[in-house]
Amino acid sequence: MKQQLTQKRFLLVLDDVWNENFMLWEALQSPFNHGALGSKILLTTRSGKVASTMRSANILQLKPLSEGDSWSLFSRYGFHDGNVHCANSDFEEIGRKISKKCKGLPLALKAIGSLLYTESSLSNGMKFWKVRYGRTKVIARFSLL
Repeated sequence: MKQQLTQKRFLLVLDDVWNENFMLWEALQSPFNHGALGSKILLTTRSGKVASTMRSANILQLKPLSEGDSWSLFSRYGFHDGNVHCANSDFEEIGRKISKKCKGLPLALKAIGSLLYTESSLSNGMKFWKVRYGRTKVIARFSLL
C-alpha cells in the first residue's frame, strides 16, 4: 500500500473509531505518511482519548442537538412534511419519547424518524404503534439507544 500511496494525494475517512491503542494506530498510519502534500486523514470518534491517542492536529468537539432541535429533526423525518398534526394524535407523544431516547444524535433521529414515517404510512402502521404491556413497541425496540 505504501508504494501505491507514495506521492499521491488522498483523503482517508475513519468513522466512529474506538481503538485507543497507539501501536495499532501507528501501524495503520505508516503507509499514509508517504502521501503527497495536502493528503488528509479524517477521523470521527466520541472519545477524547482516541483523538488524543491519534495525535490529531485539529479536534472539533460536536455537541448533541438540543431537545427542541432533536424534536424538529425527528418530526421532519417522522411525519409527512414534518407536520405532526396530520398524523395520529398518539404519534406525537410517542415520537417525543423516541426523540428523547436518541439523546441528540442526528443520525439516530433521522433513521428512527424515517422508520416512523414508513410505518405510519402503512395500513398496518397502527398495530406497530399500539401500546403493549404499558410501553409502546417502538420504545421497547429502541430502548437500547
